[in-house]
Amino acid sequence: MKERKLNNKGFSLVELIIVIAIMVILVVVIAPQYTKFVKNSRIAADVQTAQAAATAIDVAVAEGKTGMFSGTPSVYSADAPVVRADMTAKMGGTFKIYGTDAAGVSKITLVNPTGAASGEYECYPNPDVSGNGLNNLKNN
Repeated sequence: MKERKLNNKGFSLVELIIVIAIMVILVVVIAPQYTKFVKNSRIAADVQTAQAAATAIDVAVAEGKTGMFSGTPSVYSADAPVVRADMTAKMGGTFKIYGTDAAGVSKITLVNPTGAASGEYECYPNPDVSGNGLNNLKNN
């Protein structure tokens, strides 16, 4: 009898199933961490946007531009000429800017961010405020 030399260069079905199972386990473990990372980066971006807006408005108030705050709170849209920043929150909420023409910005909040309990979350000056600070959403 002639012996044939088997030349198996592929993977067996069992090996493929094991690799797929390992990949599924990795996705199940990594996916929640990834979504938490994305959420935290959006919160950080909103805090930075609020800080930039507060600085821009305070500079305008210091330069004597009046009429910045027509009411409390003043709500600015993305095309507000004074802010010069995108005030549309990536978390899906609306920024509210509180303050007076004499004192400048006292507080900036984000209202009803997507995926969070409804309410106002403080972005500026202290996003770490206990209970209603924007950074508290990182833990939810």
